[in-house]
Order: sequence, then C-alpha cells, then structure tokens
Amino acid sequence: MCALSLLILGSSKRSLKRLTDRKLHVTEVSNASRTLLMNIKTLQWDPVLLRFFRIKPSVLPKIVSSSQVYGEVEHGSLKGVKIGGLIGDQQGALVGNKCFHQGEAKCTFGTGAFLLFNTGNDVVKSGNGLLTTVHSSYCNSRSILISE
Repeated sequence: MCALSLLILGSSKRSLKRLTDRKLHVTEVSNASRTLLMNIKTLQWDPVLLRFFRIKPSVLPKIVSSSQVYGEVEHGSLKGVKIGGLIGDQQGALVGNKCFHQGEAKCTFGTGAFLLFNTGNDVVKSGNGLLTTVHSSYCNSRSILISE
C-alpha cells in the first residue's frame, strides 16, 4: 500500500502553518540557514546570535529536517494527507536536479541568478565572498552543505 504525502517547496513555514491550521510552528534546515541565525554545524538556532540580536528562542520555529512526516493537512480536499517534505526555493531546485553529491551544482534564474555548489558535509570557507549554507538534511542524517 502506498502512502500519499505532500512535499512543500518555497516558503514552507507559512504553507505548513496554513495547511495544519497553525498546529505546527516549524521550519526546515535550508530555510532556517537562510536567516543566518542557525548554526550550520549543529543545525540549531545559535544562542550567541540570538542573545546578540535579543531574539527569544521561544518565538522561533523548531528546526526540522527536510524530509520527515511533520503532520497532516487539516482541511480541504487534501485533508488527512501526510506532509512529508519541506525545502527552500533554491535548495528545492538542487533536489529537483538530483544535486546530492559533492561537486554537483545548479544555476537557477528568477528574481536573481543563483549558482549553488554542493560541498558535501564540509563547511568551506570562501576567500571570494561566497556564503556557505545548508542544502538539506534528511531524517537524522548529516546535513549537505552548499556554497552560494
């Protein structure tokens, strides 16, 4: 028997809250990393940064992996369908193009042009102003990182 599940791309936190009637307050690692408030080594909100910016951890969503069952759709024609995947826009393009291995890259064009390069599990410090961020994290596995 196949289980039906829903993958949410893009602004996942807002979509998830709407689909679950505000029962879930979570964000996944690729979206959390874009705030620059998440420690990309621990995949948790960075307490030093939160103190510096005077942000209470209680107001932030729980950080979850990119692939797990988060809950179910609470209303409409999809009521009862499990929500089993969340990922940010650019990282979603990497997933869609199967860029899961170190050295693979994807260039996307939309509101801007973004070149994302999979660096595997290693934080790569750029001498050229590139940003290291999280590609994804699946279940409880190590995160995959990218340079942008």
